[in-house]
Amino acid sequence: MSMPGSSVTGGWRSATLALRNVMAMLVLLGFATLTFSEVAKRLAYRTDYQFIPGQYTGKVLQQIRSEQAPSRCVILGASTAREGFDVRRLSELVDQTRFYSIATTAAMSAGGVLNMQAQVLDNFAYRFDCIVLGLHPFMLFKTQPKSMDVFKSDYASQLSTAQVFEFERAESAYRPLMWGRVVAHATIPNARHAPILRKHLFNGLFEADSLLSGNNPPLSKYELRRNELGHYGTVFRYLDKESQHTPRFFERREQRLKGLKADQPGSYRDPLSLALFRDTIQTLSELTDRLVIVSLPTSAVFDTVNAVSTPFFEAELARFSGRVEYVICDVDAQPPADVFHDTIHVKERGRHLLTNSLAALLIDDTAPGTICSRRSL
Repeated sequence: MSMPGSSVTGGWRSATLALRNVMAMLVLLGFATLTFSEVAKRLAYRTDYQFIPGQYTGKVLQQIRSEQAPSRCVILGASTAREGFDVRRLSELVDQTRFYSIATTAAMSAGGVLNMQAQVLDNFAYRFDCIVLGLHPFMLFKTQPKSMDVFKSDYASQLSTAQVFEFERAESAYRPLMWGRVVAHATIPNARHAPILRKHLFNGLFEADSLLSGNNPPLSKYELRRNELGHYGTVFRYLDKESQHTPRFFERREQRLKGLKADQPGSYRDPLSLALFRDTIQTLSELTDRLVIVSLPTSAVFDTVNAVSTPFFEAELARFSGRVEYVICDVDAQPPADVFHDTIHVKERGRHLLTNSLAALLIDDTAPGTICSRRSL
């Protein structure tokens, strides 16, 4: 005859065993997710489909993992940094150093994007010999949440679940959809890599169709979005485009800046933007012993905006005095139409000048600047 308490004890043991089994399954699921995601991360980002910031970044990070070099330097920033520096040329000019760029694209409110790039490098867990952050003082402009959309830009594929949660929280104010995205990112193997894996799948179907049918089916037949399976080739976007360096374009840009109130001091006191900028610099400074902040050139349209934003920008940089190098690049002595594609993005001549000048400063930190020169904080 069993004692009254024995069934209770047995029930507790069964419940404990069941709980342990559930915990073990969760641990195994988590391990499997990490394992499959790591495999996908190493294999999936080797093809340059349509330019998507997070996917392009994934490809660059895989290059860093696979290539051997005595010294590595990475460039971050928005489209002006992407267009401004030629990493192949830098690698030729700076001896024993391999340069990479994860500068992609942003907008007037670039603070969120720059911070995402910094968090991606932090998640990458690699210490660089130098990091170059190319930006503009007006990028302290009050951040618009849409500039931080980690899923639209696919930076989610390169971030940890905790990082995705934090960015989505700021972006969506706890929309219900966010929870589904974050849970999938955390628990479903390769969910974070689904956008690039889907492209591989449909590109494979296209190639199989071409081989088996013996004809040339249109690539668009397998695209869910226009040109998504196209290959961008070079990261430079304005090589074959007609220059927009025209008075009418300048006038429209000037009106837009005024409409955004980019020429007003209050636009550079936004707490979120300032916090993001400080976090960006803090994060990057912990990943290298040489963090170089480069203030990139603009055309005269931005003169008022630069004059208003620069004091706020330099005040923030001064918080990190002794931990960063501050460089200002100025092409005012050059004919604007020879240097700029539009009001802010340089074309080949401007890229040549910026690249050579940055290389000279990196080689000899006591050398006088050309179009780029050091400034004290």
